Amino acid sequence: MKKKAVSIEQRRALRAWYQRQRPRPSQRACIEWFQLQFNHKLSQSTISDSLGPRFVSLDSSAVSEVSGARLTQGQWPDLENILLTWQLRIEQQGGVTSGDLLREKARQIWQQLPQYSNLPCPDFSSGCLHRFKNRHKIKQHTRHGEAGSVPEVAEEQMKALRTLAGEFAEQDVYNMDETGLFWRMTLSQGLVTASQLGIKKDKSRISLVFCVNANGSDRLLVWMIS
Repeated sequence: MKKKAVSIEQRRALRAWYQRQRPRPSQRACIEWFQLQFNHKLSQSTISDSLGPRFVSLDSSAVSEVSGARLTQGQWPDLENILLTWQLRIEQQGGVTSGDLLREKARQIWQQLPQYSNLPCPDFSSGCLHRFKNRHKIKQHTRHGEAGSVPEVAEEQMKALRTLAGEFAEQDVYNMDETGLFWRMTLSQGLVTASQLGIKKDKSRISLVFCVNANGSDRLLVWMIS
């Protein structure tokens, strides 16, 4: 099995976390933190090498960089790094998040991080969320769909249909219409970073057909065309 590589950014994050801890964590604690942070379990030799003099030059970067922007750390940098990684992974999969979803995920991450185990869980207020979004350029974004055009003759055709339908009782006049259900499409509006605004939506769909009479007394079962 091919050994998974450790990136420079991951080593920098490991060194920065290690140096912030008082007292200094053990190699086992470093392994657990790295696995929780990056879903990758390192050996003790890799931990020792990453924290050794070979990578001391990585310590000169005092702030994180995302999409070329230099960002200051928040009050809980370990939690924030994991939350940002989760946000970016959602975007790469074509999804979006919301403020409430970010708060809930932050609470889950807090409960899983051993360095916060003796601290009460913050309420992750609107102010905290606002500062997190500003640091990482996460903004509300609406994904616009295609606008359909209505034929100019549609209004005249509708008048003709109403005239014809007027010759029948309401219970004998039926209307049938088809619509698409995009069952895998993500939300049209949500939180994304500035670099992820152009992800194409998944437009997998099925067609649904509805039919009902004019007074609503007879509603046919929905037809589905996959």
